[in-house]
Order: sequence, then structure tokens, then C-alpha cells
Amino acid sequence: MPRKAAESWWKIPIPPEVAYYEIGIAPWGHPPPKHAVTWDQVHEKRRDLQAQRLESIRMPDTVELPAFIWVFKNRYTGRGFCPYGGWWIYLVTNKGEYGINFRNENSSALIPQAMELYPCGIIPLAANFETWAPIFAKQHHRPAFNRKRFNGLALCRAVIISGRITQIKSIQYNEHKKLHQYRAGNDQHGTH
Repeated sequence: MPRKAAESWWKIPIPPEVAYYEIGIAPWGHPPPKHAVTWDQVHEKRRDLQAQRLESIRMPDTVELPAFIWVFKNRYTGRGFCPYGGWWIYLVTNKGEYGINFRNENSSALIPQAMELYPCGIIPLAANFETWAPIFAKQHHRPAFNRKRFNGLALCRAVIISGRITQIKSIQYNEHKKLHQYRAGNDQHGTH
């Protein structure tokens, strides 16, 4: 109950250090219990809530998600210069698509990690990406994401900290096996 309401209803002077009154529930016929809440308690509660909120904002969210390594070639079919042509590598999760060699400050570490998971006979270095990409797309070809050719998909796990990909890991055998069993079960029932 606010201070003004307590003063007008109870007709008693309220001390200045009291912010409000909490009124509990009492059995029928008995007066409800009243508890005075001071300004110090109010400010302490606000400081605690603010500290919890700031801690949740500052603490990095570490998430490990299943993902696809998606390698594709962007081809330009018209005339003239194509500024975004060439081979691209993305990580696709249920949270979104993350371009590894496009607007990513950690690409020099992430491209070799993807190449180590699926070496395709090429030494995993960022400089060898243009050589590795067509071989990967041929070995792991999946016509997906509206691209029928020059497209490769493979499973992995992505470690995301504060919305940024920091590491690409191998998917565990059990998860891979469950995925294939699920896929085989759907193929038997005629759903693709």
C-alpha cells in the first residue's frame, strides 16, 4: 500500500523512511498483517536487480549447436564484373547463417577448422580454400538452399559465444547415427 493511502486510511503519521506497506493475507475476521518496507530496502532490491541484469548482459552466452558447413559457388551469369563471385563458406544453424569468409574477423582460424573436419586431400590452410572448396562441394554435394550445382553440405557443431562463431567441432558419432536413422525412417514412409 502506498504511503498516501496508508496515511488517509489509517489516519496515522507515516515515518519518512517508510516507502510503502506490504499487506499480507489473513483468515476471515482477523486484521491482515502489515509490514513496512523502508527506502533502504527498496534501493537494495533495485541495486540487486540491476547487478543481475548487467551480469546477464556482460556474461557471454556460450552455445554449442548442430550446424551444416555450407560451401557454394556464387556464379554470375550476366555481363560484366561480378564482385561477389567465387567460393563461399557458411555455417547454417537453426539460429541463422554465419558467413565465415564474409564479414568475419575470425575467418583465418575457422576456415582451417572446417577444412580439418573434411580434408578432401588438401592441407587445411586458409590459403588453400579455393582449391579445397570445389572438391568439398563435389564430395558432399546436396542440392539445397535453391542451389542445384556447385553446392556442398556437411554436418558439424558450431560453438557460438555472444552471437559469434568461435569454433567448429566434429559432430559426435551417436548424433550422426541418429540423424541417419531418422532420415532412413522418413525415406521408408515416403517423406523426403
